[in-house]
Amino acid sequence: MASVVSALPEALSIVFSWPAFGLLVAGVVFGITLGAIPGIGSVIGMAVTLPLTLPLSGAEALIFLTAVYSGAMYGSSVAAILINVPGTPASAASIYDGYPLTKQGKAKDALAISATSSALGGTTTMVALFVITPLVSSIVLLFGTPHIFLVTILGIIMIAVIAAQGSTIKGVLSGAFGLLIMTAPSY
Repeated sequence: MASVVSALPEALSIVFSWPAFGLLVAGVVFGITLGAIPGIGSVIGMAVTLPLTLPLSGAEALIFLTAVYSGAMYGSSVAAILINVPGTPASAASIYDGYPLTKQGKAKDALAISATSSALGGTTTMVALFVITPLVSSIVLLFGTPHIFLVTILGIIMIAVIAAQGSTIKGVLSGAFGLLIMTAPSY
């Protein structure tokens, strides 16, 4: 924990230096724009912006891509609030409260509430991640091949139980087929 706290001033100096801070702001704006387009979302937004990171250093690229992801997570609720179409599955709940507020003429309030809750949630998550990472990293490093195999089997069982909805054999076969595709050698 002490090493993480001692690295904090250096990390903050990198984030608030000129090129990195400009990339942070540009990434958030670009992410909100991409996230507001229904169907684009954070993952596709990051994939679209990935080529823009080629001339950047590693730290600057990570800052930019993280900013795009964070902006897109908020931006996906814009379409849900304004036109009742969730940009991503994560923003589907916004249509229940946000769109009725838009129909009442309170779209500005709904967007402000969404932005505030997104910022508070992101900040809380980052603080929790900062605090818990040193504690959990020693446990994660204990995971070996058998443990990863068991987590994979758990994933296939979850596919069988949840995704198949009634036909367990179809679920297990689809999970095994997906595993086969992902582990097949590419030539």
